[in-house]
Order: sequence, then C-alpha cells, then structure tokens
Amino acid sequence: MHNRAEILAKIVRAQESLELERQAELRATAHALIQAHVGWNRKVVSVQRFYSAIVDALLQARSRAQADCLGEAIG
Repeated sequence: MHNRAEILAKIVRAQESLELERQAELRATAHALIQAHVGWNRKVVSVQRFYSAIVDALLQARSRAQADCLGEAIG
C-alpha cells in the first residue's frame, strides 16, 4: 500500500511540474506578444498583426496541449 502512495505522489508532482512549465510558457508568450505589438504609449501598433499573433499563439498552445494529452494517454 505504501508503494502505491509513493507512485501516486510522484504522478501528482509530475503533473504539478508540467502545469508550472505550461504556465511559464504562457507567461513568456504573452510577454513576447506585448513587447512585439504594444508601443511605448501602451497602444497596439497594428491591431490586425496583434490579433493574428494571438490566434497563432493560441493555435500553437492548443496543438501542444493535444500532443501532451496524447502523450499522457499513451505513456
């Protein structure tokens, strides 16, 4: 029984670590989008490019999440 608890604790720690990595990646993406598309006056330089960049970032994040889910289901 003790071994099962250890295995479960390892799984929980791994999931928490993965979630922290995902959150850090999202923060870095948001920061990069803001730096690239928001001017010194805090206004979006080009709304169309900013929108496209956000859509691209969301599509990439969804793709990575789906790949992670498949990896977890297989592994």
